[in-house]
Amino acid sequence: MERHLLVTVSEEIACLHGVRFVADFLENLETLRVTLLFVARTHTPDPWGGREYLLRGPHISNEVRWRGERALGEAKEMLIQRGMASDRIHTLLIPKTTHVAKEMAREAVRGNYDALVLGRRGYAALSEWVSSSVSSNMLDEPLASPVWICRKEAQGPRNVLLCVDGSPASLRMADHVGFMLQDETHRICLFHVMSGEGGRDAARILDEAQGVLTANGVDPQRIDRRLEVGGKVSDLILEEAARGHYPVIATGHQDESRGLFSSIFTGPVCTCVLKKLEHGSLWVSK
Repeated sequence: MERHLLVTVSEEIACLHGVRFVADFLENLETLRVTLLFVARTHTPDPWGGREYLLRGPHISNEVRWRGERALGEAKEMLIQRGMASDRIHTLLIPKTTHVAKEMAREAVRGNYDALVLGRRGYAALSEWVSSSVSSNMLDEPLASPVWICRKEAQGPRNVLLCVDGSPASLRMADHVGFMLQDETHRICLFHVMSGEGGRDAARILDEAQGVLTANGVDPQRIDRRLEVGGKVSDLILEEAARGHYPVIATGHQDESRGLFSSIFTGPVCTCVLKKLEHGSLWVSK
């Protein structure tokens, strides 16, 4: 089944962590489509420039457009060099009419992508937007697709640590992981932190998550399980990710009352993981 990713691109070629992650992590490129997104700075028309100039509205200067097209071209070439066909890569340069993060969210909703992939600059824009916003409605921007927040390239096997707790959000993330990796060879480790004497519940939680993965076509032989008891969940997740050299940590957030963007920064697990995650990628799903 075809998968479609929206990957953000910035002028700083060295910061294209999202593009590099997609290029290095996914193996089956025949069923993958990528849209590379560059949000270009705009200039407000000079009120003394005449009526025709005013009607143009905010516009992209030739220099900014050239820089954006150059960055998109570099990102596209990076994917092609990894073996992706040119006709499966689309480039999109849009004017910045509001905050960069909100432009990314709008395009993610409009295009109905399977995931929004952020590199260092995309994540910085999202962080700035959340910290500076005074409107809860702005923070709760609707976003149906999961977000992949990519750090520096991780070394080691291309496997996924899927954190599950039995919540609908974690099952939706299991569904996303299963869909994205059904035709790949990556191993998936189901990771659950058990509190107290919850052995029976732990087995049920792991079984449910595995059922979602296999329903997506993931071979049970590719699925591992790991159970921890007690402790701070975020620390245990990071310790397991380091121990198993997982380049991806995948988790759902349980706060149904808030948007995905705001929950990335307010959820205790996501916040703690992001602060300490230096390599690889965090996948977050509502």
